[in-house]
Amino acid sequence: MIVESLLHIATPHAKLQDSPQAALRLMDELKMEQLPVVDSNGQYVGMLTRKIIEQAADSSSIESLPLLPPQDTSVYSSQHFYNVLRQANNYDLQWIAVIDEEEKLIGLVRVQDAIKQFVSSYAMQEKGAIILLSMPARDYSLSHISRLVEENNAKIISVNVGVDEKDPQQLLLTIKIDKPDVSRIVATLERFNYHVVATFHSTELEQIDRSRLELLLRYLDI
Repeated sequence: MIVESLLHIATPHAKLQDSPQAALRLMDELKMEQLPVVDSNGQYVGMLTRKIIEQAADSSSIESLPLLPPQDTSVYSSQHFYNVLRQANNYDLQWIAVIDEEEKLIGLVRVQDAIKQFVSSYAMQEKGAIILLSMPARDYSLSHISRLVEENNAKIISVNVGVDEKDPQQLLLTIKIDKPDVSRIVATLERFNYHVVATFHSTELEQIDRSRLELLLRYLDI
């Protein structure tokens, strides 16, 4: 599915010459925390947030404000909707700007809509569940973990191992299980002192939040 299919065409936006106060009133009216900003030619130049306005209360025009850069807050309408999720991880945004090949603003995509579409696609394409584990590198033993999983009548069908960016001595191990319900497997792993960071399975997909989505995106490398 491409971005265009999630597009909100009736797009509120601000112009560079507008006052921050006018943009803030529009945010209040629409109950939004951000607005895309365009120049006099309709070209997208960046994202304005409520926080930016509040930190620059004396500015007379949006042009003087430090907007969030367009390359980090926009996608092309022809791109896959996964790109919305990539951009959403750059800043804590509710909306991502959608631009055409000339980089003119044509609409917005709500991040939550992209998350719902992602969850729906993932649920249809993938069977089973994902478990994300964190452990000291010295304690890593895939054979031991596999045995614990198999004791619960399940199998590991894929494995991904990476170094924790926050602690190079820690490994992040992501295992894909062929069963949708991994509650017993998690209990077994925890009984053997494995730290379960997160699980993703069919009964939880609709409640996935941003932090757990980020872990899942890291696993899928998208």
